Amino acid sequence: MASDDKQNPASAHSNDDAIVIAATAKGMWPFVVASLLMVAGCLAIAIGEFARFNVFERGVGWFGVFFFGYGLIVATKRALGLGLPVISMTPEGFHATQVTKRPVPWSEIVKVGKWSFSGSDVLVVKVTEPAMRMTGLTWMARLTLIPNRFLGIDGLAIALTGMPTTASQFVKIVKSYRWKMLSRVGKLKGSSLSEHGGSAE
Repeated sequence: MASDDKQNPASAHSNDDAIVIAATAKGMWPFVVASLLMVAGCLAIAIGEFARFNVFERGVGWFGVFFFGYGLIVATKRALGLGLPVISMTPEGFHATQVTKRPVPWSEIVKVGKWSFSGSDVLVVKVTEPAMRMTGLTWMARLTLIPNRFLGIDGLAIALTGMPTTASQFVKIVKSYRWKMLSRVGKLKGSSLSEHGGSAE
């Protein structure tokens, strides 16, 4: 049951050495609606439907149309059960399919926390620069890395839309698992897992 997953997120799919948590298609529909509204709003700015906007503002509007339009396509596919994001934790490392193509070794994770803005939480995983190259960032991760830094997100941002757990629960799970894995190989030098804070202007 979903309520059981929220009480014990690892129950989504786990064994002694692996934890796998996948998004549900049903949980993606609110994101589809939100993306559609953002596309409509940006399109109104781009074509100057309700007010006069200068060239720069219209340019931003068109950028928003394509950016949120892409998000709308992805969200719709996931709402239909196609390409749902998965977060897995194994002895090999941490792997969020939204941001990396391969698992990030536990020894390459510098910090894990959450970033909050207007009531929404995002899981943030900071990894070393070599790990960035080694694990292969996804197209979306590369596109949002620099803008996210301006927002104060220091690391890879992982949206939890459709996931059966909260960002705070994820932080606790990753902290515990990382400690366990690094302790096994004697590489634990102390936990630097913390929570990041963001605030609305």
